[in-house]
Amino acid sequence: MKSINIRPFRNSDLSRVLDIFRLNTPSFFAPPEIKDLKEYLDQHQGTYCVLEYNSKIAGSGGYHIPDERTGRLSWFFFNPELQGHGLGKAIVKHCLEELQINHPNLESVEVWTSQYAEGFFSKFGFKTIRIEEDHWAKRIDLYLMKKQL
Repeated sequence: MKSINIRPFRNSDLSRVLDIFRLNTPSFFAPPEIKDLKEYLDQHQGTYCVLEYNSKIAGSGGYHIPDERTGRLSWFFFNPELQGHGLGKAIVKHCLEELQINHPNLESVEVWTSQYAEGFFSKFGFKTIRIEEDHWAKRIDLYLMKKQL
């Protein structure tokens, strides 16, 4: 039976997380974004998670609080070979639950994503409120999406 486990990110996970990020580059991320990911992990490691599938790291994602009323989901990516196994759904639900439990006064949650993940996040009730073409890189647009709590 296939098993999914979501746990806090540890420094020892970094090389595997970066390997999975590279598997999603340049299809979903621009190569220079790896620097941004490393900086994000330095600042928000406490709310970043890895998802283990059959006891191996298969993806990651997390959240942070940019202001007292807003949560933000950040840096979700998975081994492309495992698309369709419910991994994304599991970790997004986990992060949304953590946000609501640990920060009950939040009014909304946002995600800064691209056109490639807009449909995925819309399944959780996120609505696109702004689009910036070629924001992340050529042909990788910013889709700012928001969900009211």
